[in-house]
Amino acid sequence: MTFGDLTDQEKLLLEQRTSAFFNLAGVRAQEVLGASDTGLSTKKIYKILANAIQDWTWLSFRGHDRKEFKFRGIGGLTWIPHRFGALGLVRPHIQYTVTFHYGLFPNIIDLVAADEYAKYGCVSKEESGTRRIVFPSYLTYEVLRKLPVEGNEQHFWSKLVEVYARLDGDSLDAMASCRTRTTAAHSLWIQFVHWKREMGIALDRLREDDSVLMDQKTKESIRKKVESARACMHSITAKMGFRQNLGQYVERVKSAAANTELSNYLPCLDELDPPKTPILDFDKFVRLYPYLAAMSEICEEYLKQTDILPATTSADLGVIEQRLRELGRFGSIKRTLIDPRRWFTLLRPPKDKNKEIARLCLELITELFRAFEQELILPIARPTEHYSDFLARHYPLPVDHFLPGF
Repeated sequence: MTFGDLTDQEKLLLEQRTSAFFNLAGVRAQEVLGASDTGLSTKKIYKILANAIQDWTWLSFRGHDRKEFKFRGIGGLTWIPHRFGALGLVRPHIQYTVTFHYGLFPNIIDLVAADEYAKYGCVSKEESGTRRIVFPSYLTYEVLRKLPVEGNEQHFWSKLVEVYARLDGDSLDAMASCRTRTTAAHSLWIQFVHWKREMGIALDRLREDDSVLMDQKTKESIRKKVESARACMHSITAKMGFRQNLGQYVERVKSAAANTELSNYLPCLDELDPPKTPILDFDKFVRLYPYLAAMSEICEEYLKQTDILPATTSADLGVIEQRLRELGRFGSIKRTLIDPRRWFTLLRPPKDKNKEIARLCLELITELFRAFEQELILPIARPTEHYSDFLARHYPLPVDHFLPGF
């Protein structure tokens, strides 16, 4: 997914269009939810955008024999699979002096302070530990008239936002992440990527240093990595559940759209033709998940006998043996890495072999994910590399069908 070679003026026009879409969405969602005083949480905005981006793209692509659905592009608003579930993020076209996650996406709280976004009157605030954005209660006719967004685009974009603003959190997440087999596969793929990264960093630190001698700050940083890896496992099971029960979430969208002129079109469940994008096999991710779960549990058993987790106990050798046998059913794993005797020698007291166990866990993770890559025919790289590859080769929405212009 690229934007081609653009002049500085064209980049500015695209950014202005992105900002207009973002603020239109915020104003309408805030109005629907009656949240003019509290504003919207960033999570709510991201989830609404993730859904609206998909429908906007497919409505325009399919056309449905309605010229009103012939839209120009959506600026830098981009659907992104994320460890928190799919989000609608901004991919800027101009320079901002803010931090970019993965070198691509700024935190929206930082972005709304920039002139291009703040000119509409939105401001950020923190309330009870939650970061929120307060949009203006309305945009005047004069402002709307001058927006770089056509009248039909303003109308249907606001309708899309209205529909998704009415949904609960699970429905938003399910439809943002799992409405098609391809988006669901992306949503699992990114969890594999993050689990490997987060647990790998934690184990690498434990391989290098004795946890007993670590200061509290270091222990806390490792605990956060472990918690992040656990969240990935939880997210995978949640996303598989969303996909399995997709029908109920589709019905909630249809109900929310029932009294609008989009009632016959939402939600869009289209997918790109396979020849146009590398195939992601959702079923393969689901089939491989039990092996990841087994690996995760082995790591958890090891972590019990470090000084990292609050309750320090001994690893359950029976659980580890069972999980190693489960991994043994994955034919691509080296037998020497899943021999229970090797693990038991290291895990039995005294607990002076923790660094060796961490090293063995890392070796097994490396071997397991090598086998995953072969099975999936997909790389499981670091998040920054993953997103660059995703945007270049795997973006699941059409991008070259919009009307020309900015």
